[in-house]
Amino acid sequence: MEEGILIPRWAVTADDEPLGSQAGEGGFARAVREPKSGAILLLVPSGTYRRGAAAGEAGCHEREQPAHSVTLGDPFYLSRFAVTQQQWRNVMGDDPSRSSGLENPVENMSFDALREFLAATGLHLPTEAQWEYACRAGSTEARYGPKLGRMAWYSENSANMPREVGSRDPNDWGFYDMLGNVWEWCEDWYDADEYNRCVDGATNPCGPSNGTDRVVRGGSYSNGEIQCRAAHRHHLPERRCGPTTGFRCMGAASTT
Repeated sequence: MEEGILIPRWAVTADDEPLGSQAGEGGFARAVREPKSGAILLLVPSGTYRRGAAAGEAGCHEREQPAHSVTLGDPFYLSRFAVTQQQWRNVMGDDPSRSSGLENPVENMSFDALREFLAATGLHLPTEAQWEYACRAGSTEARYGPKLGRMAWYSENSANMPREVGSRDPNDWGFYDMLGNVWEWCEDWYDADEYNRCVDGATNPCGPSNGTDRVVRGGSYSNGEIQCRAAHRHHLPERRCGPTTGFRCMGAASTT
């Protein structure tokens, strides 16, 4: 590794990744590996973006507006893919998924089991703001690419089943399957009025302090174009586990 590159305590170096030996913001490695699961996480820079649906965006819902400025004050790590069945097995020793395929996203896990996985790895769920920022990767459009079929497994091309992660085009920051394949849990409790409270801008927003449902993002293999947008917000109760919902992990860019 290049001298002076920082590695979070929950991670190991990822020298086999093209960016693993390069330093990003704050001197942190651009790519790291969580050793128990084997998941690769990429460094996401701090920054400011426009969260929510633009006026006139096809399919937008009032819970996605008003669009507003969000600042994420610190870099963080986010897994390149949704957590796979193999990565889940590496940590948990089982596989709750209804589909078969070790490189498919794990799904159908209980929220309690998901928390066990996170505790074992030292990782977390991303906030809704972190998720959309990484999904957009600097784009202000409804999607991070012009052709949904090239970037997502969705109702038109999936044959109604989850598919191997990383088999569609990534966004400009190297993240795959942030649209389609499986819905992804976020840390935030869901509130339809959250964006109204952030209309004047927000820094590191994390949603309300309590609620009944958690935010899920990205759409799934069974959804159409309307759901597979960067701004689309959906929500599910924690007890709801099923074959269309998985997750990806985030980790703090900190050595403590």
